[in-house]
Amino acid sequence: MPGSAATSSGHSHVHRNRTPGVALSSGRSASFRVTASLDRFGSVPYASDRVSDSDGNADRRSDSDKSEPRSDHDDSRSARRRFWLRKLHSLSGVVPLGVFLVHHLWTSGKALAGRGEFDDAVRDIQRTPYLAVLEITLVLLPLLFHGLYGVVLAFEARTNVGAYPFNRNWMYVAQRLTGFLALAFVVWHLGDFWFARWTGRLSSRDFYPVLCERLSTTSHGLPLVALAYIFGIGATVFHFANGLWGFCTSWGITPSRRSQRISATAFGLAGVALFLLGANTAIYFATGARIAILGVPKSAAHATWDGSTDNPAAVVATCPDLPVAHD
Repeated sequence: MPGSAATSSGHSHVHRNRTPGVALSSGRSASFRVTASLDRFGSVPYASDRVSDSDGNADRRSDSDKSEPRSDHDDSRSARRRFWLRKLHSLSGVVPLGVFLVHHLWTSGKALAGRGEFDDAVRDIQRTPYLAVLEITLVLLPLLFHGLYGVVLAFEARTNVGAYPFNRNWMYVAQRLTGFLALAFVVWHLGDFWFARWTGRLSSRDFYPVLCERLSTTSHGLPLVALAYIFGIGATVFHFANGLWGFCTSWGITPSRRSQRISATAFGLAGVALFLLGANTAIYFATGARIAILGVPKSAAHATWDGSTDNPAAVVATCPDLPVAHD
């Protein structure tokens, strides 16, 4: 975790934790300065991990840690292990999980052009050699590591937005919160489609009608599933876009304040674009309405597809052609 600072009258103290990172310094005026510098291990983009309270309680180790003396060698090994785990956690959020997120939203967006385009895109994916191996090694295992270690980091974090309500501190809190929301949404979505396909309960040819049915279903007049999808997509995209900023900062790609401001703007705009794509797709599955369309729908007969053929001309053209369920 990043280092922490304690403030006392007439003194300025800087406390560095065992894990390298951000140094926080404070003086009589209780001013707050963040210095993010690359030391022998690297840099950490956030200043909120472990900032001491006004009484100077900078050391938050557990009683068991305090009662058992540790050698400098043990401390160094622990710091290095935690450093590399954090680096791997940050990297896995970009490659391969971030790449998969962009690809998945783009593929799902093909539904805006009609079922023919969507089924073609899904069929192309299903024809990928060693698809099961790729899904496990490039999606499921990285997701398992990123999610579980992210939960560990979130519970170890010490936020200080009450004392220092700066933008990056709030972004730090939002990153942890959206991490929980995104993990819950992704697990739910995987269970509904990926796991159902693997267990034979759902064919990939059924993705389009099932999405239409589930997202268009209302309960007491409210499209709860569609709203959950929009909210989950928003949390996932924010976590990814904000995580890109942290990745570039912690890996030394954007070391200066100017480069960090530029990257924040660029990743913010990219996040908005991804969210609009995902939300547009969810709204389409729920209502049949489209904010924008990708390509032109294939001309297809408006006959209900019974799964007896793979011919796109024998399937419904758009989501509104399918029945809508109401509660």
